[in-house]
Amino acid sequence: MSKVAPKSAPAQGNGCLRLFFLPFFLLSSGFLYALTLRPVLQMAEARHWAETPCVIDSSEVGYHHGEDSTSYSIDITYHYTSAGQLHSSQRYGFALASSPGLKRKQAIVDRYPPGKETVCFVNPAAPAEAVLDRGWRPEMALGALGLVFAVVTGLGMIFAGRFGQGKSPIETRPKAVEPTSGPLTLTPQYTPVGKLLGVIIGAWIWNGVIGFIAYFLYAVADWQDVSLVPKIIVGLFLLVGVLLLFTICANLLALFNPQVRVTLQNPRLRAGDELRLSWTTTGRAARLRKLRVTLEGRRAVTEGTTKARQANAHILKEVPVFETTNPELLTQGTARVTIPTTPPPDCEDQPGSVAWHLHVRGEIFGAPNLNDEYLLTLQPRPLEDQ
Repeated sequence: MSKVAPKSAPAQGNGCLRLFFLPFFLLSSGFLYALTLRPVLQMAEARHWAETPCVIDSSEVGYHHGEDSTSYSIDITYHYTSAGQLHSSQRYGFALASSPGLKRKQAIVDRYPPGKETVCFVNPAAPAEAVLDRGWRPEMALGALGLVFAVVTGLGMIFAGRFGQGKSPIETRPKAVEPTSGPLTLTPQYTPVGKLLGVIIGAWIWNGVIGFIAYFLYAVADWQDVSLVPKIIVGLFLLVGVLLLFTICANLLALFNPQVRVTLQNPRLRAGDELRLSWTTTGRAARLRKLRVTLEGRRAVTEGTTKARQANAHILKEVPVFETTNPELLTQGTARVTIPTTPPPDCEDQPGSVAWHLHVRGEIFGAPNLNDEYLLTLQPRPLEDQ
């Protein structure tokens, strides 16, 4: 009788992470549907409704007081005749029943005084269903905020496996070096495509949220009544969003940069060994003006989460490896450096907590500079050497 193997801890953790994102995804999707998609679908359906004469019975702005704010609604009652029967309706449009923006709603109510003869649109399949305005209303765009969070939480569920392993969905981490391996071409922790995707996701979230706030203040609420300070704050946040768009363009241009491929000639490295590396430049190498390679020691993080790894951004020790502006050496070359065995002062109490990174920087004419990092996998030293 065969036994079913239990699920591994990472698989269970990934499932829990997906369950964590799921309610937020459903909530944001429902928000998007209720505020935007459903009204838009109703608008499309109402295009075929019959234009019918009607008379306004009453019209006023409804006040709805909350704990911290007040919203307003367009309360209009009108009657019409359809299929030989008299009907009455209170629906003005397909947007939210109430929302901020007193002046805009008051202007609409003023256009429909009691006794005015106008037209409404009646559903032929259900004559009791009618609407005065079957067009777009600014409130219908409020569901865009739900779209932003639906995309974010959806990506969270898709990449839950990588988050559970402590790996960013745009990050490529080098695999452990096999003992029998020869020269090894390193893979940067963040590829140009990964950097571009990261900036796009960040800009999408930022501009989505700030754009929602700006749209809410300008198109839904009464912008004239908003005080100067919120206007300045929203304006500054919108400027940051514009800068993020320029960053996307810069990272898009970086896809066409020359790439420096770094190869370790002796990948089985230990602290105190001499690191021998070579590099070749592919693509439009003539645009590369300067190349600088350094070996950086940072505090290693073993928790395995992306947030925890960001804590090791502080450089504890930097060792120059190579720097040149010689066109021939920019195309290809070799260098050597000894990996320090003495821990940096900040890690003297924890000698094994230093992670060594190879940092390659390149100045490129007319394009964003090259900035790649490679995490070195060091072999443990024999006990007799420690």
